[in-house]
Amino acid sequence: MKKNLNSIIVFQGKNYFGRTVHFHNKGMNIDKKLLMFEETLKNAMEPYLLSDELTDEEVNTYNGIFCFVPKDILIQDDDRVIEWCIENGIDL
Repeated sequence: MKKNLNSIIVFQGKNYFGRTVHFHNKGMNIDKKLLMFEETLKNAMEPYLLSDELTDEEVNTYNGIFCFVPKDILIQDDDRVIEWCIENGIDL
């Protein structure tokens, strides 16, 4: 089932989409809601972040995102997004 990307960040006049992903691991006693955005936002913001050209608000927004995921993965169910994160070395 495809998920709606219901969070929007506007950066330099362009909309970038994300959503909250639920991560639950009973064995490790973990139950988290993680904000994830499409990786194109990271690609757009990172050069400015590295050159200190972002406002404090933009930096806080960037830092509040757990990770950046390809949009075609992000629209899939939570389990698939978590699986992608694990496959790509993102520490949950």
